[in-house]
Amino acid sequence: MFHGLYEALSGAVGQETKLDVVTNNLANAGTPGYKRDFIPFQTELHRAVKAGQAGPADRHYAAPEGSHTDFSPGSVVSTGNPLDVALLGDGFLVVQSPGGVRFTRQGNLKLDTQGNLVTSGGLAVLGGGGPINLQEAIDNGLPIQIDASGAVTAGQTQVDTLRIAQPAKTKDLVKEGGNLFAVRPGAPAPSDTEDTVVQQGAIEQGNVNLVSEMTGLIEANRIFEAYQRVIQAVDEATGKATNEIGRIA
Repeated sequence: MFHGLYEALSGAVGQETKLDVVTNNLANAGTPGYKRDFIPFQTELHRAVKAGQAGPADRHYAAPEGSHTDFSPGSVVSTGNPLDVALLGDGFLVVQSPGGVRFTRQGNLKLDTQGNLVTSGGLAVLGGGGPINLQEAIDNGLPIQIDASGAVTAGQTQVDTLRIAQPAKTKDLVKEGGNLFAVRPGAPAPSDTEDTVVQQGAIEQGNVNLVSEMTGLIEANRIFEAYQRVIQAVDEATGKATNEIGRIA
């Protein structure tokens, strides 16, 4: 009987984790460049079989493997803002954070008070020569152009070129807060690439499918409630058996 309780409890915990992930996806649906997370499930018995450890005492119960990130591209929308950039390809903008170099697809850029090109969160966007400063363009009222290769031009003068890096494998990146990605410990650093096309005056939207996420939210909530009922039923049955056995004794 306790086996059933443990299995129902593990299922409830898994659905609670899924609810957290789906809720976060929905909260970031409007964040440019956001990449949704998802949780694959597999039974512990199946996991043990793959590891060559399964035996007759193994029990079935579902357990989340940890969240994974879906790196598929979001749709690109035109904004007309010359500082907005969408990346067409697998590359990432390289930015400087307090914790070191980070990578992002969030292309709604802006200028800070010193004229540096920064992310919406205020992190310096890096070019080939470091942070990209456009103060001279601001002072002289020069138009800012960013071409398909990422070259940043003020008037007729090229200031720098956006650093765009691409990991050998997307699983080499781990998500941090602020729509940033860091390199997973032990993984090679992403290398600069010219395979990604930069589209000025546009942003990549998050790759969250609202209908799919809402469906997943409702489904996870109902399954969680079902597990709760199972746990309650097992608890009541256990209490009843204990009391009846006590009276017989």
